[in-house]
Amino acid sequence: EYYLKEGRTTVVLKIKDIEFIEKVNNYLFFYTKKEKYRERGTVAGIEKKLCKCRFLRLSLGCLVNPIHIRELTTHEVILQSGKHLPISRRYRAEFRSNYYSWMVDNVG
Repeated sequence: EYYLKEGRTTVVLKIKDIEFIEKVNNYLFFYTKKEKYRERGTVAGIEKKLCKCRFLRLSLGCLVNPIHIRELTTHEVILQSGKHLPISRRYRAEFRSNYYSWMVDNVG
C-alpha cells in the first residue's frame, strides 16, 4: 500500500493498482485504471519509497508498474488498459534490462 497525500486528504492506494506515475512540474500523478491522483514530490523520491515494488523508469519523469505492461515495442510500452507510454532514448537500454530481469523473477 502507498499512502498518498492529496492536499489535506490521505488516500490509500494498493501498489498493484498503480499503472504508472508521471511527473509534471512539482507534482507526481498516480494513474490507476479508474482515477488519477496528485501529490507533490519528485520521481527520485518516489523511486526510493517504491524501490521494493520494482517500478521501472521509462523517462526522466515517468515510472511504470511492470505488472500492467501488455506489450513492449522499440519506443514505447503499451499497458493492459491500452495506454501508450514512450520510452526515452536515455533510459531505453536500462529499462529493457530491468524489465527482462523483472520478467525472469516474476513470470518464471
